[in-house]
Amino acid sequence: GGDRGVIFPADVDLWRTVPLKDPAASVVVLRAQGNGPPGYLRGRVYTQYANGRWTAPEGPTTPFEAEIPPGKLTYTVFRAPATPAAPDPPRFNILPTVALRSDTLMTPGSTVAVETIADTLGADANGILFAEEWDAAGGYTVRASSENPLSAYPAPPPDGSLADAYLQLPENLQAPLAALNRQLLGERADAAPAARIRAMNTWFAGHFTYALGQRPRPRRDPVLQFLEEWRRGHCELFASATALLLRAQGIPTRYVTGFVCLEPHPFGRYWLARLGDAHAWVEAYVAEQQAWILVDTTPAVGLPTGQPQMSWLAAVADRMRLFWKTTLAQVKRGQAADLIIRGLTALGAALLWFVAHPLRGPGTIAALVAGLLVARRRRALARAGDPLPPTILELKAELAALERRLAAHGLTRAPTETLRQFAVRLR
Repeated sequence: GGDRGVIFPADVDLWRTVPLKDPAASVVVLRAQGNGPPGYLRGRVYTQYANGRWTAPEGPTTPFEAEIPPGKLTYTVFRAPATPAAPDPPRFNILPTVALRSDTLMTPGSTVAVETIADTLGADANGILFAEEWDAAGGYTVRASSENPLSAYPAPPPDGSLADAYLQLPENLQAPLAALNRQLLGERADAAPAARIRAMNTWFAGHFTYALGQRPRPRRDPVLQFLEEWRRGHCELFASATALLLRAQGIPTRYVTGFVCLEPHPFGRYWLARLGDAHAWVEAYVAEQQAWILVDTTPAVGLPTGQPQMSWLAAVADRMRLFWKTTLAQVKRGQAADLIIRGLTALGAALLWFVAHPLRGPGTIAALVAGLLVARRRRALARAGDPLPPTILELKAELAALERRLAAHGLTRAPTETLRQFAVRLR
């Protein structure tokens, strides 16, 4: 990842050493808006394991059905094939940052449609989304069939040739994995798949710890070193061991990588995923439920906590970045222009509704003119300041002049004297 390009490449190498602390772990890679956190966002899926490496054999991509909304909008709604439309599906608006360098879209497992600016959008057999000519600055909006943050991709059923892909095991691992399964399952070896998965979660929680910095020794598979020697490791080792142990039990699995987006922003209703939230987990097919389920055996200390990690100042700055990213995405998608045009259209329709009617239009105009005349009359009276008749106003002016002449001879009217009292005193 980072400066090297794609964060989740075409293969996963368990031979490399995961550093104890990555200085870039706190860098935000995406922000997600919605009624709740999107949770596990799938980036890539791998099905083939050999000699410490997971790979994803290339297969056909099924294109999503494209629908261009009316108006001035520039994005396209891509719908998964044969997916029934829900009246009000959960929506997550996802805005990647420049730190996210991936050739796939990060989406929940229950994604049924995507709104984005791209020429085409398609999914492989495991639900990984690839876009052609995608405008990352415009972000994308996911429509999901569930708000469950632990949702797995629901297809395909692991039958036919796919059964071999989801149960593939290297020959040199079959005997050691069978022995380990006998150890962890005990008398529950014949239990239903869901019960065996729960037993595996309990086994890992009780006998393994989360740690970084292991350096696998050559000539021995890193998963076996993790299971039989170290009993400690990072999420990739927990997920790999879980997938292979379940396959040895006859339970189809696939190895999934992506981000866990659970961290709420302190001020705004949106969630963050950082580089340190990159994660690996397993999707297993439970025959009794006829469904894929998400299985994560990584200890809690190694999981993204979802706790806010921002100071007050950093939270304010991030809120401003979201505002800028959201505004840019709306402009890119044509939503800002469409909103302006819709507003002007609504205003024009309202004016037409008033003016065009034979009675409503003239009546409204007459009412407006009458209101303007009344307001004008009131303003004129307010400016005059004295509503007395002109004759009284002239007498008041004469009285004021008389009082000024008398005052020049030392004759002034006391504040408490009436005009009659003043006249008697003058005589």
